[in-house]
Amino acid sequence: AQDSTVYQSYRTDIFSIKRNVPNGIYDVVFRFAEPENLNVGERIFDVLAEGKILFDDLDVRLARDGNIK
Repeated sequence: AQDSTVYQSYRTDIFSIKRNVPNGIYDVVFRFAEPENLNVGERIFDVLAEGKILFDDLDVRLARDGNIK
């Protein structure tokens, strides 16, 4: 089951999150939602960590609705 409190707010602008943590290996979990009724291709973005692209041209609507290869 999804934690409904996670999706009570969202961001739409470009932003970054920075956390200082000790060196080590970490599991990072990203949770995305497309709260607006946008068509596939209307909101596409990259996700980076440590300056490396983790998700290139992510389209959450497409990922949710399928057809990703």
